[in-house]
Amino acid sequence: MLFNKQKNTKEAQKWFEKALILFTKVDNKLGMGGCYNNIGDLYFKNNQVEKAKEFHNKALELSQELGYPDMISSSSKYLYNIYLKSKNYKNALESYTLYVTMKDSVSKIENKKLALKQQFQYEYEKKETELKLEQEKTNLIHEQQVQRQRIIIITTFIIILVVVVFSIFLYNRFKIIKKQKNIIEIQKRQTEEQKIIVEEKNEELNQLIEEIEAQRDQIEEQKQKIEATHHEVTSSIAYAERIQNALFDTSEQWQAISPEHFILFKPRDVVSGDFYWAHSFQGHTPSFDFAQDDQASQEGNLCIWAAADCTGHGVPGAFMSMLGVSFLNEIVVEGNETNAGKILDKLRSKIIQSFKQQNTEYERKDGMDIAICVLNKSNNVLQYAGAYNPLWLVRPINSLLELEEGEKIKITTSQTHQLIEFKADRMPIGKHFKENISFTTHQIQLQKGDIIYTFSDGFQDQFGGVDNNKYLSSSMRKFILNIQNLPLNLQKDALSNEHQQWIKAGTSNQIDDVCIVGIKI
Repeated sequence: MLFNKQKNTKEAQKWFEKALILFTKVDNKLGMGGCYNNIGDLYFKNNQVEKAKEFHNKALELSQELGYPDMISSSSKYLYNIYLKSKNYKNALESYTLYVTMKDSVSKIENKKLALKQQFQYEYEKKETELKLEQEKTNLIHEQQVQRQRIIIITTFIIILVVVVFSIFLYNRFKIIKKQKNIIEIQKRQTEEQKIIVEEKNEELNQLIEEIEAQRDQIEEQKQKIEATHHEVTSSIAYAERIQNALFDTSEQWQAISPEHFILFKPRDVVSGDFYWAHSFQGHTPSFDFAQDDQASQEGNLCIWAAADCTGHGVPGAFMSMLGVSFLNEIVVEGNETNAGKILDKLRSKIIQSFKQQNTEYERKDGMDIAICVLNKSNNVLQYAGAYNPLWLVRPINSLLELEEGEKIKITTSQTHQLIEFKADRMPIGKHFKENISFTTHQIQLQKGDIIYTFSDGFQDQFGGVDNNKYLSSSMRKFILNIQNLPLNLQKDALSNEHQQWIKAGTSNQIDDVCIVGIKI
C-alpha cells in the first residue's frame, strides 16, 4: 500500500501478488478479496481494463461468498468505474446499484452496533444509580436519626423556599410552553407547505418515470431492429466469404504451376481485400515473346500467377478483389495476354474505366498493388512485373544469377542462401500521375530449386512485439532465409505462427489482410 501511495505501481503490484499467494495458502478469503481489488485497481490505472475487470470480479465473487457487505460495496464500485469507462452502461448501473445497496447495509450494521452500545451503557448507568440511591437512603436514615431535631427546625424554612422556587419555575415554564407552542404552529405551517411541494415533485417524478419507460421501450425496439439487421449483415458477409473462397479456389491451376507451393491467406475481417490468382494454359499455349524454342507450344508450358492487395478491408476490399480477379480472367484467359507488364497496363486501364476515376487525390486511392509472374516451364524463364509489390527469389548462395543490364535488385544473404529482391514500379493499379508510363517487365532465368515469393504488405506492416513496432520488410527477409531448410508446406506454418506470435507479443490486433505465395521451381 505504501508503494501504491508513492505511485510506484510496479513494486506495489509485486507485493500485492506476494500477499495474494500467502492469503491463498492460509485460505484467508477476506485478505484474498482485498488483494484482488488492489491488483485490479493497478490494472485500471494502467488502462488494462479487461485485466482490471477480471480481478475485481474475483473479489466480488469472494465477498459475496463470505457475505461481507463492505467488500461487496468496494468491488462493485470498482466494477462500476470499469463499465462506465468501457461505455457498458447496463452493467455499470447494476454495479452501482449493488454498491449503494451494500453501502447502506454497512451503515445499518454500524448504526445497530452503536444503538446496542448505548443501550448497554444506559443499563450500566441505571444500575449504578440505583446502587448509589440505596446507599444514600441508608445514610439519610442514619443522618435523620442523629439530626432529627435539626431537621424539624429548618423544615419550615425549606418549605417556604421550595414554594418560592417552584412558583418561579412554573412561571418560567409557562413562558417556555407558550414560546414552544408558537414555534410548533410555525413548523406546522411549514410542514404543510413542504407537503404540497413534495406532492408536486412526486407528480413531476411520475411523469418523468413514464417518459423514461417510454424511451426504454423505444430503445428496446431499436435494439431488436439492430440485432435483426446485424444478423442479416453477418449472414450476407458469411455468404460473401463463401463466394470469395470459391472464386480464389484454383488449386488445379496452382498444382499445374508447381506441386511444391503454398498460399498463406489470412484476412483481417471475414472477407479480404487481398487476393491470389493463377492460370495455366491447357491444350493451347498462346504466343509469348520470351519463349525462344519449339517447346513453347507444348501443353501447359505457360503459367501465370499473381498476389494482390486492394484498397480497403472487409466488404469494400472484397468487392475490389473480386473485380481484380474478373479483370485478370478477361485480360489473360479470354484476351490471351501473356506479357507481365502489358497485363498490368491493361488491368490499370480497366480499373480506371470501371471507377471513372479523375486525377484527384481521393480517387487515386482506389486501386490495388500487385505482383504478377509469367513462367515458361519449358526453359524456366520468368517474367515479373509489379505495382509496388516486389518479387523475392531465394536460391543457394553458390549459384550465380544472370541479370539484365540496369536491373534494380537488393540482395540479402545467410550462410546458405541469398534472397534477391526485384523492385516493383512505384505506381499502383489505378489513377496515378505516372499512368502514361508502362509497367516494367523483368525477365529472369530461373534454376531448378529456386523459390519465388510474392506477397501483399500485411505481414511486414503488422504492429506487435514487445515494443509494439512494425515487423518490417528486413525482418521478413531474414525470417524467410532462416526457414529455407523446411519444405514449403512447413514454411507456410512457420510464417503463420511468426505472424500470430508477433501480434500476441504486442498490444494491437491484426491490422491488414495477409497474402503470401511461395512457388518452388
